[in-house]
Amino acid sequence: AAGDSYEDTVEVRWPDGSLRAQVTRERIQALLPWMTLDGSEDGVGALALSDSGRLLFIAVHDSAAAPDGLPSDAILRYETDTDRLSVFARLEIAPGVGPWPHESLAYFRGRLYYAGPGEVRIYRAGADEAPGTLLAVAPYSGGGAVTGLAIDRLTGTVYTAVGRTLMRSAAGDQFAPVVVGTLPGAVVGLAWSDHYGGPGQGGLYALDSTVSPAVYRLWFIPPAQARGQQ
Repeated sequence: AAGDSYEDTVEVRWPDGSLRAQVTRERIQALLPWMTLDGSEDGVGALALSDSGRLLFIAVHDSAAAPDGLPSDAILRYETDTDRLSVFARLEIAPGVGPWPHESLAYFRGRLYYAGPGEVRIYRAGADEAPGTLLAVAPYSGGGAVTGLAIDRLTGTVYTAVGRTLMRSAAGDQFAPVVVGTLPGAVVGLAWSDHYGGPGQGGLYALDSTVSPAVYRLWFIPPAQARGQQ
């Protein structure tokens, strides 16, 4: 699945690249009518497929306030088998942080993990469970934006990043992070590789950036180091 924040659309494709389904701006706007979805940077910001691929979660944000007094941003749930789109949860994704909050979503064992400005949230997200059941909210002091989210499925470990700092926590209904280490630049993305690549390539990958000079680098953290065994 891939999302486009400028077009406010999501495409779901089969492994061979052929199109399976499309979630259009009109369908998103119908569920979130107060949002101003146009050709700007707001709109679709993060995606996560369930373990089976039957559920797709879509984070959508903009700066418009909701008229019903509830949080103005949302996570949508798309059922790939039935083409049903619904609101999974309401939350504030981008309160005053500009057009790029760098929010992240990840799914693991019936739980949806959300990382965004100042917090990590854990939702119960099984196929037959009520939408938006919030299990935990882990705030970060100072409101730092959580700009990366990745899961080591073998050990059930969730990795996050705030600024230059990498952290990990056991997956589950709570989030209690400990520091893995720091990188020279601010982290803007995380990924864990455990299924693909050659020998020795599994582990945590982090993309960071520095301002002066402006440089992007991709870092590799071996599993033993990421897990705190080395």
